[in-house]
Amino acid sequence: MRPLFAFAWAWCVVGRRADAVALPSWFGDDMVLQTNSGSGLRSVLNGRAAPGETVTITEEGEGPRGTLAGNYTVTADARGAWEVTLAPGDRVHAHSPLITVTVTGSRGGVAVARHTTRGDVALCSGDDNMLLPLRDAAPGGALPAPPADMRFFVVPWSAAGKGPQFDISHNTSACGSVGAASCGRWVTAGEAAASGLLANFSAVCYLTMRRAVQMRQQGAGPVGMVLAAWAGSSIRSWLPEGAGVSCGLHSVAPPLPPPPPSAASVLYNNMVHPFARMSLSIVLWAQGRADVAVPSAGAAYACALTALVQSWRAAKNIGDFPFIAFQLPAAHASPAPCRPDGVCDVRLAQGSVVPAPHGAVDISGVVAAYDLPGASPHGAAYPRRQGELAKRAGVQIARIAFGTLPPYVDSEAAPPSRLASYTGPQVAGAGYRSAAGAVSVAFAPNSSQGLRWADVTGVNWDGTNASCTLCCAGAPPFEVRQDGAWTRVPNANVAFTPGTPSAPDQGLLLTGVGGATAVRFGYQDYVECAVHNGDGFPLLPFVRELNQTAAAARGAPAAGGRGGRQVAPPSMGYNDWNYAHANIDEAAVMEIAGLMEKHGLRAAGYTYLNLDDAWMISRNATTGAIIPDAVRFPSGMKAVADEVHARGFKFGLYTAAKQFTCQNRPGSYLHEAVDAVTYCDWGVDYLKIDLCRGAGYGTQNASWLLFQKGFQECAARTGRAALTSVSSCGDPDGCGRWVAGAADNWRVANDIQADWGSVVNNALAAAKMKPAAAPGKYNDADMLQVGNPGLSIVEQRAHFSMWCILTSPLLIGTNLVTISNDVLSILLNEEAVAVNQDLGPSGASSAQGDLVRRTDEELVFVKRLAAGGVAALLVNLQDAAAAMTLPFDVAGATGPQEVRDLWAHRSLGVHTASYTAPDVAGHGVAFLTLSEPSDI
Repeated sequence: MRPLFAFAWAWCVVGRRADAVALPSWFGDDMVLQTNSGSGLRSVLNGRAAPGETVTITEEGEGPRGTLAGNYTVTADARGAWEVTLAPGDRVHAHSPLITVTVTGSRGGVAVARHTTRGDVALCSGDDNMLLPLRDAAPGGALPAPPADMRFFVVPWSAAGKGPQFDISHNTSACGSVGAASCGRWVTAGEAAASGLLANFSAVCYLTMRRAVQMRQQGAGPVGMVLAAWAGSSIRSWLPEGAGVSCGLHSVAPPLPPPPPSAASVLYNNMVHPFARMSLSIVLWAQGRADVAVPSAGAAYACALTALVQSWRAAKNIGDFPFIAFQLPAAHASPAPCRPDGVCDVRLAQGSVVPAPHGAVDISGVVAAYDLPGASPHGAAYPRRQGELAKRAGVQIARIAFGTLPPYVDSEAAPPSRLASYTGPQVAGAGYRSAAGAVSVAFAPNSSQGLRWADVTGVNWDGTNASCTLCCAGAPPFEVRQDGAWTRVPNANVAFTPGTPSAPDQGLLLTGVGGATAVRFGYQDYVECAVHNGDGFPLLPFVRELNQTAAAARGAPAAGGRGGRQVAPPSMGYNDWNYAHANIDEAAVMEIAGLMEKHGLRAAGYTYLNLDDAWMISRNATTGAIIPDAVRFPSGMKAVADEVHARGFKFGLYTAAKQFTCQNRPGSYLHEAVDAVTYCDWGVDYLKIDLCRGAGYGTQNASWLLFQKGFQECAARTGRAALTSVSSCGDPDGCGRWVAGAADNWRVANDIQADWGSVVNNALAAAKMKPAAAPGKYNDADMLQVGNPGLSIVEQRAHFSMWCILTSPLLIGTNLVTISNDVLSILLNEEAVAVNQDLGPSGASSAQGDLVRRTDEELVFVKRLAAGGVAALLVNLQDAAAAMTLPFDVAGATGPQEVRDLWAHRSLGVHTASYTAPDVAGHGVAFLTLSEPSDI
């Protein structure tokens, strides 16, 4: 047996730029940037420049259709850091499939990336199990050819940098058999196959993403795989600084000689943090061997893995992206019990990131490997059956990351097969039936049909047998705890309970186990007998304390509910889309609620907590009722709504008027009545009705009116009114004549981007629609981009000011974990918010402000206030600072006026006929109120 990855590591050279403008090494030729198609994510570019330097980013199509596809300008902050959110990929690639991205600094320096594309980006990380090369896992040595649009990026091994690094290191030997020429840069599929990179690339990373794309069924495109792994590494080395300190791993020496760099956070800082701002669609994690011998290995690893998922997600600033963990395979080549080395405990701990009601991690999955023996040239701990692992992981990615529903077609099977589930049986609960002296185990819906015992089969790399057939009677996989000791349950005492036509999922019944207080499965190193469902997916090893009754189904609705009354001012709250896009889940919702309270946002009036697209997964085939995605919301949506209400917020959801949502989830077309009843029962206070994809009605407002009727019936039945926000109406002489009778808010323009031009465009669209507004009915300029990369703090203040004077709903959409004090000061500006919430003088046709002047250099808005006086907003459209004058007659004011600055929070004195703001920053504003002087 040869040692795993005993490579002669070579220097991997990727030259640093000496120019003022610098980008991480993942910016380069053949780069894959994360697409928004199927995930909703936006790509982010980040870099460095001189403090205050202006950086321009352009995207230009290549080939005969080449044209300018994107143009962005951003200013480096005081540290020299800059960041910009790029336009959605579907807009960019309407111009060309390949894009040249150019980054230029105003003080010199240019960085160019050619032949870039948008696709799904996967980060593959961990230890030896992630690094097993394809050449040692491919059956017969044949390498499955990569699709032409796959691209590879191998991160050099590095532990040299102290603290989180901006870029991967280029001063250590780090490339091994991959070869220096293929390391630290993007490599195309053709080059990878020709150079030997493919043969030496991670088998599980490559095969998994290949399967995931194949099983996605629609929308498949380019795939970029970033491999950042180190053999023998401990999970503590991959934790960001400060994460998982309480888990008990930081002070334990790694047991595997010779140890790799093992200091806490060292591998994260050098190999993962340089990609911290790069958007991606999935993380694949295979690791754990080095952590099996630490004290209390299971509890320590479960704590650390949860901390790793949460901290990696927090660092990326794109919400709760999907995370797939691979459980440890058997460490031995033949049946063996769990030894005191902690393998079984770490394996169980890896299962802790399966979504569960009130759990810490959602949008995640775990892939079992215990039933796949067959040693590679590196030993039994590195099994050859990576293709089967990839199948299991690939179908989980199709479901968890892409939202693809079964059946899944496995075209690589012989013959091709159809899979009805995406994972093995998922334990929902376990109970002890005292009268029968039996233990019952219940499983989540759609996971446990066709339960059966399964032999553990495999062939070693040298052709010898690694199978345990006929479910070897020597070591049954189920055990119960009786009188404090674990006792094996003979397989003859384990029955698969039948399902019913209406509930076809099966369960388990263990008999002859009187006095049992806990049950566990698969607590063996080499598990001799697996439990599979009808698709061949295995039950994960588990341990459950027992209730004294039979297990209940997961996600049962909670009793009770709480409603809310629609308020007259425009709604204020939070919507996840502009920050997390489709990466939203139950754990994130609860975190957002806590942070809204912590930051004083709820107290300031931001009381709606709204979920956007991707919370749903399918419909009940019999009733047509919408079904929440249990991967994201394992407690069920009623329980989530109840918790949100209990925290003092109102609860909002998203749907689409057409057959499918923008993320290809089920829309409400032909289901408005049943959806309105469902949302009423859940306690929904706000419904966003998008348009989106597939079949729909011939009239624009048909779905809106059906929901309006349904919510009116809900209000009559429960006393709770729900607000509707629809998309869209931008024609004041068309839909603008009647939209106020069909909805409470309506979008007036395209999706807002974190870009100054987009902000101004949406503000102008809202101003144009002023005639459509009515008391309690509002033009919606779209959700706020305040706090998101792409807008300077000056532009963010201007953005918020325009939304306030236009009386547009104020829905925050940024990362509340990392939100800065500068951004909070914008959102919590009581004087600006007061203008937004002001309903205007009694009898006014609407509360919205008016656009009273528009030139190429400036915009001037004016809003009459309920208590008298006016609010005025001067917007400088120029790049440079300028003096701006407000004649009082333009604002509808006469005589001397006391002028107050709503951002400086001070009076500017009394002025007679006009006021001049002497130095309004480029893209900045002067936000003022005018009132009669108190002494006149």
